[in-house]
Amino acid sequence: PPNNSLLISLEEEPSEELMPKEKKTFSQEEPVFLQDKWQFKTAKPNALPLRNWKYEMSSRVTGRDSDTYLHIYKTSFEVEAVPEKAKLIMDGGINEPVWNESATKHIEVLINGEQVKNWEPDDYLDRFMFSADVSSLLKQGINEVEIRCAAGLYEPVNLAHPPILIGDFALRRKDEGWIIAKEPGEARIGECWTTFGYPFYSGIAIYSQKIHIGKIEGKNVVVRMEKVGELAGIKVNGELVDVRLWEPFEVDITNFVKEGENLLEIEAANTMQNLIVGEPKPSGLLGKVEVLVRG
Repeated sequence: PPNNSLLISLEEEPSEELMPKEKKTFSQEEPVFLQDKWQFKTAKPNALPLRNWKYEMSSRVTGRDSDTYLHIYKTSFEVEAVPEKAKLIMDGGINEPVWNESATKHIEVLINGEQVKNWEPDDYLDRFMFSADVSSLLKQGINEVEIRCAAGLYEPVNLAHPPILIGDFALRRKDEGWIIAKEPGEARIGECWTTFGYPFYSGIAIYSQKIHIGKIEGKNVVVRMEKVGELAGIKVNGELVDVRLWEPFEVDITNFVKEGENLLEIEAANTMQNLIVGEPKPSGLLGKVEVLVRG
């Protein structure tokens, strides 16, 4: 009904659907053994927003009564383990039109002195961004990034949003910056994923392990999660069982398990705060996880 209005329904006897259902009770509750460590992977590449830049302005004469002025941005990051796959994402600047879209503004992006080429539209964050593969340009140690924006009769490109390096890597804190390191591949339940390599990751991460289920005839099997940041989807043997957006974080998986070995996957998703704002918010499975057989 519209705001500030009420909908009242009257009938002689409440329908069966509206009648409160008696809650099923169980006399016993047995935990299923779970490994301390779970396999862990992200559904999309990890991210390192490049937020701290040095800025220079210069100009040079290019002809009679004409000059070109340059805006130059410089930053660096350290690589401990070179990732197999890495891209640089730019939000603005690439193919930015001028003169009623008859031309584009000049911009050059260099990593370790090599120009980044072959920019393509990218939907990692939104479809108006561009990315380029930079896997072959990265090296162990300090990597230098330089963005050169040249202009004459128009305003130069303005680096209004931080470029984002994405790839199959983890991040490790060092002094005031971050080191690109090898992905851990596993996680302990209760540890926020921002603390073990993914401080700026916004998206879905998958926790998985194989569990053994005994005889369950006449019994119920449930997954109970103590705390989640922010929501969780439960899969059993590759099938989605249910999604939980708020407490209680409990899902009945009885109809999806079989006696013997089963694959349990928990897909946790957080908000965009970590990536866009750059202030890591507790994310993932933040409390105890139990698989319980009730009967």
